[in-house]
Amino acid sequence: MTRNISLTIIFAFIIFAASAQTKNKEAIRYINKYSKDAIASMKEYGIPASIKLAQGLLESGNGSSELAKKSNNHFGIKCKNTWRGKKVYHDDDAAQECFRKYDSVYDSFCDHSVFLSSSERYASLFRLRTTDYKGWAYGLKKAGYATNPKYPSLLINIIEQYDLHKLDSRKTNKNYVATEDTKPEEIPFPKMVADHITNGISVYRDKKEIYVIAGKTDTFRSLSKALKISRRRLQKYNEDVNTKGDRKIYLTKKRNKIK
Repeated sequence: MTRNISLTIIFAFIIFAASAQTKNKEAIRYINKYSKDAIASMKEYGIPASIKLAQGLLESGNGSSELAKKSNNHFGIKCKNTWRGKKVYHDDDAAQECFRKYDSVYDSFCDHSVFLSSSERYASLFRLRTTDYKGWAYGLKKAGYATNPKYPSLLINIIEQYDLHKLDSRKTNKNYVATEDTKPEEIPFPKMVADHITNGISVYRDKKEIYVIAGKTDTFRSLSKALKISRRRLQKYNEDVNTKGDRKIYLTKKRNKIK
């Protein structure tokens, strides 16, 4: 199946997760700016507003990716044979691939709705309730929208982090406003780190615990430099990093002692 997004998502996700405080504010601005468009699209096409915003946030890096800035393409949709609109060329799976270019972000939102609703590939999604954001997240992956096996969990994490599911209900979407304290807990590392890669190191999240798998040659010094986290913090949450085999190195306070 054609990959609509791949490297674009990875790079956008790294942008999304690079700085918790900065990205949190950017995400909030994005949500509050485009939430009405997402709700309008949901009413017309039946795509959950939470899903549309989560995809936009993830794939455009909160609207800050090169593709989003230069062509208003917030969903990483490639040209395909049926596209007769403006085009822009961007490195993705291969060099200089063709992506759709829009006159406005609103046009990108509309085309995303048409793209999903007019394709037989995604037809099964429209049999789901608009409040079933988890079903939509897993359904998009199953239908081939993205190849990343963690794509559903990435969308769900964004939706639940900002309570975007409230936008899917008429009872709660009228007064919804994203704020910095939508999720008040503070974690000393970006919240959106579910199987994301930083400088070649995979970062994992298990409930409130965030960790990496350190190899034989990793040290607190090397991990600190790669992850941009102080050695003092790593030493605070972990025992000696030097081991004979791979092991978890926690980036936040762990629930249980290392066995």
